[in-house]
Amino acid sequence: MVERIILRNRWTAAFGAAVASLVFPFFLFAFLGVIYHGGFLGLRERLALPLIFAVLSWLVLKPTFFSRIEIREGKIFIKNFFTKKEIPIRLVEEARAGEYLEVVLASGERYGCINFIPSLAGALAGFPTNRRCAETLNGYLREKKGRCLDEEYEESVRTLPHVNLVFLAVLSTVFLALSLLLF
Repeated sequence: MVERIILRNRWTAAFGAAVASLVFPFFLFAFLGVIYHGGFLGLRERLALPLIFAVLSWLVLKPTFFSRIEIREGKIFIKNFFTKKEIPIRLVEEARAGEYLEVVLASGERYGCINFIPSLAGALAGFPTNRRCAETLNGYLREKKGRCLDEEYEESVRTLPHVNLVFLAVLSTVFLALSLLLF
């Protein structure tokens, strides 16, 4: 079984999920209902509006829910808006918490995640989420770093795409199906 640890700001993720799952569908169906009862709902509107709201939901979820730091298979994945960094554990020196959560490499390079950017609530509380995630990451590094030195991994940081197109396609299909069934 592959060990997988996901680190994210839970408050930000909950906010993004609430907006995407409660607010956007409500406005979509309210908008479709107003148009339908006004007699202006053609095939173009029936197809376009659900897709627009699906894209808006996806754009809200990208920085709030889908951006995160993930640890698996001896690597750290820092997933941001459209890219993710794949960093072998042996290159990581430590995780530092403060206003930002940063993964610092032995070479001095620093990588951060959009999910851990400063907020007013975080500043008032002393950035507890960033500290918790840095402690988890540093604990994992202390525990696993010695074992990972024996294994063969790439020796560089790789930048990969992180788009979540499958999620966007599924959400678009669900919104489209519901709007066609209801209106």
